[in-house]
Amino acid sequence: VSQSRYESAAQLRMTDVTIGQLKRSQFKEVLDNLDLTDNYFNKFKSYFSSLFSVLIEWECCENNITRDIKKRVVVKNQREVLSIECVAKILEKLKPNHYDFYRYGKIFLYSGSRSRELFSVQAKHVRLEKQEYDVLIKKGSQYVWETKVIIKNAIPFWREIVSLAKSPEDYLFSEGLVAGVS
Repeated sequence: VSQSRYESAAQLRMTDVTIGQLKRSQFKEVLDNLDLTDNYFNKFKSYFSSLFSVLIEWECCENNITRDIKKRVVVKNQREVLSIECVAKILEKLKPNHYDFYRYGKIFLYSGSRSRELFSVQAKHVRLEKQEYDVLIKKGSQYVWETKVIIKNAIPFWREIVSLAKSPEDYLFSEGLVAGVS
């Protein structure tokens, strides 16, 4: 326990309170006294909720005092997006000196996929004759295979990267953004 958190508990006169004695109002007071951002408040609440579930299972306390504490509203900032002109300049700089990165950038821009998804594409997942590839979409606890279209402008780049694969099992965007085994 860090000194500042202990001091906080001492300020609130809760240093001798056991888990079984702790009331929801006291727990909320401790959280509020820590002066957390809304996002951290929600994370702390979530972590303690999981902890209390285990404590209930082991009969260290009777109920999950975090259950009825409301989450705070977190306002997410809008992501900054590069302009088309800026992306074109970046690609122009990459092409002569970092061609593999340039090729990946072109495929990425035309794919509509996330890098995380493209990194899992193997040569066997690509069907150039049909202008499509399969990708495993991982969102939350669900994993779903989807077939994506290869846009006409991206076909030459897909052809190049597939031709570099020595085996259908090779990942197309392995180390150095070239085809390889991992």
